[in-house]
This record gives sequence, structure tokens and C-alpha cells, in this order.
Amino acid sequence: MIRQVSTDLVALDGPDATLVGILLARTASADIVDAHVVVCARRAGAAVVTSDPKDLLRLDSELQLVVV
Repeated sequence: MIRQVSTDLVALDGPDATLVGILLARTASADIVDAHVVVCARRAGAAVVTSDPKDLLRLDSELQLVVV
């Protein structure tokens, strides 16, 4: 999927790192990558394609997912 034109690659910058930290603290989680995916999906109003919905839903139970 990374090679698809419609796929966005978003660097974890300072502002996003702060949002990720807040999300992890709020959910008592530790997966920085999953939290950054949630932050980016929320901002874009986009669904997340995943094979492991459990961890993402723990971070945001209302996240729109496409499970593969």
C-alpha cells in the first residue's frame, strides 16, 4: 500500500508527538506507531486499513477501520 498514490506517509513531528503522547497516556497504551496512525486518521477523517483492529480500537473505539 505504501506505493499507492493515495497513501500518505506522515512524519512524526513535534506536534504529532505531543498528540501521540496524550493519547497513549489517556489509554494506558505504549504503541507509538498505532497511536500515530490514529492521530493521522482522525486529522484526515480517513479510515485505516489494518489486519489488527484490536490495538487501534483500544486507542479509539470510534475509529473507522477496513479489516483485511
